[in-house]
Amino acid sequence: MMFEELKIQRQWLLWRYEPSKSGKPTKVPHAPSGRKARTNDPSTWSNYAECSAVVSQFSGIGLATGNGLVSADLDDVIVNGKIIPEATEIVTALNSYTEVSPSGTGLLVLACGVLPGAGFARKLGPESAVEIKSDGFFHTFTGQHLEGTPLELMDRQAQLETLYHKFRPPMKRIEGDGIARPAAVQKFIRRFTSYAEKLGADITAVKTVSGKTLVLTSPCLLHDDHDGGVGITADGIRCVQCFHNRCAVGWAQWSRLVEEKHGQLMRLDGEIKWKK
Repeated sequence: MMFEELKIQRQWLLWRYEPSKSGKPTKVPHAPSGRKARTNDPSTWSNYAECSAVVSQFSGIGLATGNGLVSADLDDVIVNGKIIPEATEIVTALNSYTEVSPSGTGLLVLACGVLPGAGFARKLGPESAVEIKSDGFFHTFTGQHLEGTPLELMDRQAQLETLYHKFRPPMKRIEGDGIARPAAVQKFIRRFTSYAEKLGADITAVKTVSGKTLVLTSPCLLHDDHDGGVGITADGIRCVQCFHNRCAVGWAQWSRLVEEKHGQLMRLDGEIKWKK
């Protein structure tokens, strides 16, 4: 994709430094109208011309990822004017449009493709890191093209998949004794609800059927074409209750499949322990 072609697409927004709850300045996305934009809602995005026309009223222009656009955000990888070898490896592998970050110490690689799972961050060195991102993120755009890289956003699906599996941090499971005591059920509901919402699923109902508490999600976290829910009993997680039998597997198997699909651990351990 030529960069001029990307500029006419509604994939752009503006950003402004605003204080967070902790008091630390954070980059907040906005639409040209001044209203806040949402990185997971394309209806709040604009094209480049609309953003550049009012950029003086904001801190800068941003580019939303997703819709077939993937980024590799390399932080603190330019040291004493030189790119560290670990970052050079990623830039060379993707061989797509790359620019220097506002700080002058980072790089942003943009390529066309789809991630095989959720985005992630991983350290490349003591101070440097790489973040592979797609849906739900935005980046500051500088236009400071890195010499020697393409001026186009290249189709790099195969390279992205290779990079993803090479650098994605390994998933670790915390095994337990399989006991979820009655007092822990509400904690499970809260934690599972938060996890499902992070993956983009809505909680449609929490109800009790045949003595089992069900947290129903839409869509199912494993299959996108139907609703589903997790069944809970006082003495442990017994099974998954979905409207289709293909999800009727044990908790350990179901949670593993969900984690593999989304690339994100289901961190529901602690007071609640799961069967192996």
